[in-house]
Amino acid sequence: ALRQIAGVILVFLGAMAYGSIPLLRLGLMQNSPAMGTPLWIIYACLPIGAIYMTLELVVSVRQRWNAPFAAIEILDAEGT
Repeated sequence: ALRQIAGVILVFLGAMAYGSIPLLRLGLMQNSPAMGTPLWIIYACLPIGAIYMTLELVVSVRQRWNAPFAAIEILDAEGT
């Protein structure tokens, strides 16, 4: 079940990153009215966030590969 859930999430994140490409292109021609910031910088948060969430998902699936629904130990600051 974990692999299927991760697969669906990866498809969603891929669609989100791919769908943000037109926004990035549009943002190349626009600036924020209030601050004058190029909007491509704002719109770049979508694919960057999708890539970051994909990395987090891969790390999480890798940690849980053998026991997908087992509890994960949380270590305190001292590592115990």
